[in-house]
Amino acid sequence: MSNVVSLTINPVHEYSIPHFFGEEHFPRLKKLSLHDTFGKSALFTHLNLWKFHRGVNFMSLTLDRTLIKPDFAERIAFHLFPHVKKFDLSILLISNGIEFARLANRAIAPFHLWKLEEGNLVINFIRKSASLVAVLKNVSSWKGVKTIVFEATHVTQEDFSGHVQDIILYSGGFKSVKISGSVKGKLLKRFQSEFEANGGPIKLTGGVHRKPYM
Repeated sequence: MSNVVSLTINPVHEYSIPHFFGEEHFPRLKKLSLHDTFGKSALFTHLNLWKFHRGVNFMSLTLDRTLIKPDFAERIAFHLFPHVKKFDLSILLISNGIEFARLANRAIAPFHLWKLEEGNLVINFIRKSASLVAVLKNVSSWKGVKTIVFEATHVTQEDFSGHVQDIILYSGGFKSVKISGSVKGKLLKRFQSEFEANGGPIKLTGGVHRKPYM
């Protein structure tokens, strides 16, 4: 294990040795990927098995929104892996997304503690434009070059219209912002023209509907 430089873990309950994962057993570790989705286990519990590691500079996380605990982001960024330079984060909402506007402060913003060179975020299944705005606002505090992709989005035309200016405002510091979903057509072209007129990095390819998600 002393020569391992890249490690991918899908947390399961079999990992039961407290503080096993750390510099002592993985001194050369540089890249760490943790994937915890659909309630299979608790990432927060798995983090109890880690110790402070100064060598990890690339982290990839895949999370189910239901597993996000109040201080997990601060714990990862400050107490365990303080020297991450590249960060890939994917969050599966699996919900109507209303509450994620409130979760964003604790789930995303604390990663500004890292002196990132590159940060990439993918958010799935957002159902409310307020959640889009909350994510953009919080990720805008991250350092470095930032990209964000909203996949499988489903928001109504009326809801989206009321948040266009905030989306433009908080997208200013990004390299790219992509919003995708299942609907294409004249409705999207109208909004995309507005984004392009403001010279921002937003690319809208789908996700805005006339009717709410059923």
